[in-house]
Amino acid sequence: MTDGNFFEKVNRIARLLNLETTRLFTPANAGVYNNGDGGLDWLGYFPFNDGLSTTPAYFAQCACGNDWEDKQFDAHIDKWRNYITWLNDYHRIHFIPKSFRNEQNKWLNEIAIFNCTLADRFRLIQLVCLSGNIKEIVNLYADILGEIENTSIVFS
Repeated sequence: MTDGNFFEKVNRIARLLNLETTRLFTPANAGVYNNGDGGLDWLGYFPFNDGLSTTPAYFAQCACGNDWEDKQFDAHIDKWRNYITWLNDYHRIHFIPKSFRNEQNKWLNEIAIFNCTLADRFRLIQLVCLSGNIKEIVNLYADILGEIENTSIVFS
């Protein structure tokens, strides 16, 4: 959903899920020049193709910075209720490319996970392995991995 402004994107999402936008969600309130995603990086849904609401949906946010805990709220239902009239909650997934594990491979701090499925580096690697497409994924990123190996930049 990269085409159009924020107002158009949210309306497309509402239509996909057989829902309506709220009366408060107008082009002016959405921001006429707002071409952003509202904090939604990924949308998954299971269409029943019957035209009715309560479509199972998954909203996901990806965060690479140290502010990943705060970014969990970008795709939060309380925020998106201002845009779309929901009859049921959707499930939230939060992807982070860092490990959030302790030495025992348990969550480092469960209190920092806010009502979402957290997919940290360990889980992302598991998903890649389960996909059966490891070679294709590695090939997709081979160029950038080669550039990283050949650079003198120090990553912390």
